Amino acid sequence: MAIKFSDLMELRYDKNSGRINIPLLEIFLPDNPQEIIRDLYSDHGREQSFQKQYSHIQISSLKWQKRKLKAKDIICCGCFPESYEWLNKVKQRTNSFPKNGWNCIDMRPEVVAHWQKFSTWIVPPIFIEKRLFSDENGYWLVEGHTRVGTLKGLVEQSVISPHSVHEIFFGDYRTSL
Repeated sequence: MAIKFSDLMELRYDKNSGRINIPLLEIFLPDNPQEIIRDLYSDHGREQSFQKQYSHIQISSLKWQKRKLKAKDIICCGCFPESYEWLNKVKQRTNSFPKNGWNCIDMRPEVVAHWQKFSTWIVPPIFIEKRLFSDENGYWLVEGHTRVGTLKGLVEQSVISPHSVHEIFFGDYRTSL
């Protein structure tokens, strides 16, 4: 059965949190990684901004894989203008790195500790093929704007090398990735 992002609006969800029922998503999208089901479809599937941007995407045909990319290739990704504004606000947090160190990147101690120890995120951000929106190939950031904004700022502050390698989730319609 073909399922578009817009079809997520029809699935059962928690009235308090707005999150779509994960076991139900696992039935409809059995070949999707748990992180995609939880962090994208359950958490954001009913959000109007995501519906406006991704309603046309046939999510049941996306093939997902983890990829390792250099920071310089991640931080030049495409995203919607509203999301780009947030990404840049997050990036600006790192301007205080010389004074505040790693604590400038996030309020959550576990996030700061992970970046400090591994120079990368805890959970990979989610990208899809840019050609789903334009004639260009590349990476389109769907979820994880805070993580990518942090990386962009740390690269610009020369805290992390642009050649450092980071893991992402990547989805595309192609059958062999």
